[in-house]
Amino acid sequence: MPPETLLPPATHEPPGSGQPRPATFLDGVERVLLRIILVALVVLALLLGFAAWHARQQRGVPAIGAVANATTNITLVIDYGDGVRKTFTDLAAIPGMTVHDAMTAANAHTRPLAFTITGSGDTIRLTSIDDVKDEGMGLPTESKRNWQYWIDGTYGMTSIGVAK
Repeated sequence: MPPETLLPPATHEPPGSGQPRPATFLDGVERVLLRIILVALVVLALLLGFAAWHARQQRGVPAIGAVANATTNITLVIDYGDGVRKTFTDLAAIPGMTVHDAMTAANAHTRPLAFTITGSGDTIRLTSIDDVKDEGMGLPTESKRNWQYWIDGTYGMTSIGVAK
């Protein structure tokens, strides 16, 4: 590179002196540290933004191993389909509790939930709740009413003996 294209060394003017001073090694270190700090702040801001986004996405999903402590009580609602509902609040939640377990807990209440079933485990079939019987399968043209369940808004697709 020709000498005429070289830039003179950076200088700094000390406060109140009116005279520029030559750049020192510490001036270069200050610039590098300032850049490192700025990059670190940007990375920190991005990480905090991602953590906040991730927390919103995972809201309501318990961590592995935290299922037992996620909920201490459950609510069981029986909707008879005729404008009447029976609600059991504050039933003790037990890890691995099934719908059948919740109904059994409601049956032990001071105002018990009466129900009948056939089968056991994954073959349990609910045949009645209180005095309302399950009407069983029928022809597509028949209007048969049968007991159904939802867990946290998700329709139950398995036996009440295994659904958790």
